[in-house]
Amino acid sequence: MKNQEPLTKVLNDPDVLRRINELTQEPGTNRNKVVKTLCQELDLRSATGDLRTTACSYALRALDQAGKIALPKPRFAVRRAASRRPSAPAPLPQGLPGFAGQVRGLRLELADTPARSEMWNELIIAEHPLKSARMGGRQLRYLIASDHGYLGAAGIGAAARHLSARDKWIGWNKELRERNVNGIAGLCRFLIRPGVRCANLASRVLGMMRRRVARDFEARYGERPWLMETFVDAAQFRGTCFKAAGWIRIGQTAGRGRYDRHNKRDKPVKDIYVFPLDPGFRRKLGTRAPEAPGPLAPEEGLDTDSWAANEFAGAPLGDARLVKRLIRMAHLKALRPAAAGPGARGSDAKQHYYFMELADDSPVALETILAPHARRTERRAAGGGDILLISDATDISYSSLRTCRGLGALGTNQTKAVGKGLRLQTQLAATASGVPLGIAWAKGWAPVIREKGEKKKDYSKIPIEQKETYVWVLALRNAARVARERSGQRIISVFDRGADAFEVLAEHQRDPAADLIVRVKYNRAVSEGGRLFDAARAFPEAGRAQIRIPRQSGRPKHNRSAPRKARAARDAQLIVRYGSVTVNPPNHLQDKYPEPVRLGVVYAVEADAPADGGPRVEWLLYTSLPLACLEDALLVLRYYCLRWRIEDWHNVLKSGCRIEDLQHESAARLWRGIAIAMVVAWRIMLLTLLGREVPGLPADVLFTEDEMFILTLLQKKTPGSLAR
Repeated sequence: MKNQEPLTKVLNDPDVLRRINELTQEPGTNRNKVVKTLCQELDLRSATGDLRTTACSYALRALDQAGKIALPKPRFAVRRAASRRPSAPAPLPQGLPGFAGQVRGLRLELADTPARSEMWNELIIAEHPLKSARMGGRQLRYLIASDHGYLGAAGIGAAARHLSARDKWIGWNKELRERNVNGIAGLCRFLIRPGVRCANLASRVLGMMRRRVARDFEARYGERPWLMETFVDAAQFRGTCFKAAGWIRIGQTAGRGRYDRHNKRDKPVKDIYVFPLDPGFRRKLGTRAPEAPGPLAPEEGLDTDSWAANEFAGAPLGDARLVKRLIRMAHLKALRPAAAGPGARGSDAKQHYYFMELADDSPVALETILAPHARRTERRAAGGGDILLISDATDISYSSLRTCRGLGALGTNQTKAVGKGLRLQTQLAATASGVPLGIAWAKGWAPVIREKGEKKKDYSKIPIEQKETYVWVLALRNAARVARERSGQRIISVFDRGADAFEVLAEHQRDPAADLIVRVKYNRAVSEGGRLFDAARAFPEAGRAQIRIPRQSGRPKHNRSAPRKARAARDAQLIVRYGSVTVNPPNHLQDKYPEPVRLGVVYAVEADAPADGGPRVEWLLYTSLPLACLEDALLVLRYYCLRWRIEDWHNVLKSGCRIEDLQHESAARLWRGIAIAMVVAWRIMLLTLLGREVPGLPADVLFTEDEMFILTLLQKKTPGSLAR
């Protein structure tokens, strides 16, 4: 197992570090003995069975520099011997034709004999711009030979450990990179001799090399590389031969070099080119190619067969097999959303439980599962027009799971029993017409309440970062990030009363990249004098608006929630006022936020009392959107009304996907099931709304042929049933 893991992870294990320190304290030991003993004890071997002494030596030196171990001092200074070279310079080729196709006996020769190795050193040291024959890591050295003489040389060495543009292009995370970076072969030296003038020679040689490298590398080291990379100094070369040979330019380096530990960036910035030796490498790694720029239509990629792969492929779970299982589990969950278990039998059920029962500290978590879906959500949001990022929290009750680890306290009921569960804050993206585009951001936690007998804390003295209110700040920051990436498109955060905290308003004033609509909860002091609600009621009436108030089911009191009366749906006539106010910071925050916040406000109150005797609708909304006329105020009201989309989604998540029926032994495992259900619930909701928003959408965009056949049979059996 240790040979499968990155060496740094193996050696950083506390037990291994303890053993290394024991070895370094043994009398008469030296660095070579420590390295060899450690490789033997941990069975650190390459694919060919050789001890990994060189890699282990480098890793131990890094641990020594980090202060985690203390290696024995070297007994003498290490002096590298000069590279062996032939006694005479390499002869120039004779009778070379002008075109590569006419070169006789063009071939690649491995520099695997002393004479060939010396010739390779001579060509590189004498004629390559770097003037150095030394390369790091496992190596292959080729002479470009022909019947006319030696035409050049090439060297394969270790790939860069970290390369932002390459890592983004591959689509892996840090753990995947550390585990698999040795599968990249670095073309560290490539020389066509300066005196050689032969058209298409370089691209032809690159083609010959890519057909040999994997085979030769496996023969020597027992492993096949799946990608080649190289760097081209754009200030001196145009990379024409690499483009002609099918290599892909994917970006540029940062100018740091392999040994720039102090971020000096004193190396030339170079173009990065790659060539996949294994076309299916992303599938094996469990990553995805960078998505092409441009927006996605809301319905694109939602068909039954491929939607799960589209929404979850590339999740940074650390193992391609886990990504494959995740996709399969999401597919099955969508087929039976109300099933609390795997929704399948046999191998699917086994894989489901293996996935869910991974260790609590596994990379498989809420954020990593949702990461690829969030990226596609942002692409769906790029279609133009205003985008609403609707945020709200919901409690997920697991009071029946008495032995589940990591649950929080949701409050107490009438009998003083503490309800157990989790709390989820979500940011649902939607169009200006209310079509849900996906989950843009989410955070889950186990809430904590004051224990019996615990002294009540002064909430005003607790930093915002330690309050649950901080999740609204995080949601606002995510909206600002999306807005900066969608220059020219208006991104609007829509919050309910839970976000009415001065810290949230101050955060928006600090970074106003995204617009804001927040329903007011607190009647704060305003610089204009008096209180906020009084100031809003004093604005002149601007007009009236009719909105649809949805029905509300009754709810008895549970946990900390107040009981709720049932309410029938109705159309309400609202009196609309609008203006702007300057909100003063609370006394306890004046040191941290000395400046007041100026925002627009829209005040809407129901003209007549409801017939059922219930309370009138009265909304006061903060907004950063312009309020130049009544239409602007009505737009703010309309956008706030779309906040109910997230309530509908909560209903689908709990009633349709039944997340509160999950049965697991820890909160970490529950979050995995919740994360999958979140995306399934969004898809169910979107499919329902698309039929209303886009009635002309062809059925085959979303359904398979078998599903359309069944729907046709149902339509024939009960005419009009599908329309209802």
